Amino acid sequence: MLVNFRLKIGFFSYFDRVMIDKFIRTALLTLLIMIYTVFRPEVQGYQQQERLTEPLDPPFLAEGAAWADSLMQKMNLEERIAQMIMVYGYSNMGPEHEKAVLRQVKRQKVGGILFFQGEPREQARLTNLFQEAADIPLLVAIDGENGLGMRLENTIAYPATMILGGISDNHLIYRLGAEMGKQFRRLGVHMNLAPVADINNNPANPVIGSRSYGEDRYNVTSKVVAMMEGMQDQRVLVAAKHFPGHGDTDSDSHRTLPLIPHERDRLDSLELYPFRQAIGRGLTGIMVAHLQVPALDARKMRPTTLSRPAIGGLLKEEMGLYREAREAYAKEIALLKDFIPARFNLGRLLLKQGDRRGYVGHMEEIVKINPRSAKGHLFLARGLLYESQDYDQILGLVNKGLEYAQESELKALGYFLMADVYNRKKEPTRVREALKKANYYKEKSKQEK
Repeated sequence: MLVNFRLKIGFFSYFDRVMIDKFIRTALLTLLIMIYTVFRPEVQGYQQQERLTEPLDPPFLAEGAAWADSLMQKMNLEERIAQMIMVYGYSNMGPEHEKAVLRQVKRQKVGGILFFQGEPREQARLTNLFQEAADIPLLVAIDGENGLGMRLENTIAYPATMILGGISDNHLIYRLGAEMGKQFRRLGVHMNLAPVADINNNPANPVIGSRSYGEDRYNVTSKVVAMMEGMQDQRVLVAAKHFPGHGDTDSDSHRTLPLIPHERDRLDSLELYPFRQAIGRGLTGIMVAHLQVPALDARKMRPTTLSRPAIGGLLKEEMGLYREAREAYAKEIALLKDFIPARFNLGRLLLKQGDRRGYVGHMEEIVKINPRSAKGHLFLARGLLYESQDYDQILGLVNKGLEYAQESELKALGYFLMADVYNRKKEPTRVREALKKANYYKEKSKQEK
């Protein structure tokens, strides 16, 4: 018994020493991993990008810009609108679906095709068919968060996004994005509706979950940027989603309008963070989510997809998406303002411009360049009011401007000009009718702002 007891004591002593050694080794390894996680190069390099103020657009975006601009100048309003529309395409739905898409390409002249389920060889055939039928080359896109395999048979499906979020080396994420980009390009796809930039901070979320890189904003952002740069370096456009952040919802925006109740400070520090940083690194696109976010737009049940404050104000103006396009537009508007310093006064516009003939000539050039410019027609009509008494010509310009006008502010301007012309023609009934419409659109414009 004494021998057995001593054997037991010796065994437990040996066991304790082994466990202590293992514990020390494990603790040291954990400490080293923690130190590497905090100080690893990709995180340090990423933190520096917060100081970026100007987006670094990928060089390939500038290629063909002059050609695209020349095409836009030749399009009428309906054709320009069609270029903003993408239709669904499936390579597994047979001849009738193929004919339906082909009709939209030929008749409606849509701008792009967004492919979903199917088979790669059939999608390649359809892509060639649709491109040959299009007057203007189609933008071909796919929703492939983890590669072609997310949508197409017999193609590679890479690990789910959340699994990738556990990889510490972001260069591997970049290489994966580049490999995806090569496969997209080989199939004739120009744009991938990814990566997911949502932060997974609500376990009850029914639609994001494993589609997110995780719950840490820095890790999510570094992965989004790495994946984005990998694809874009292969000349593939991307669309980070789901702006302004779909992570903290408990309902599916495909079926309802989820509410994001947080204040703006919280949104800036968390939900918006990956999008803002990706834009700073040259993000080429954003997918906006159907969300209700009162901190961005206080109107009741107003989805962010239809919100001017969220898209025009926050995304484009404040965060700087599509900066070059906005700057070009701003220069055009500034040029118009230089020639047209005007103001409203009791429904009549008084043009404060010394060189009125020069102003009229400038407006005529704008109308020649863009025959469907609502502003061009209306501003030319306004200039002619002080240079001509050909009221029929002026009314024709006003009616053209109203035909092309989309904004309420421009429609108000058009009807104020119409009232001015009828006043000069001494037709009081028509003056009152025009003023009634002008004031209606003036109030509507205030509400839209």
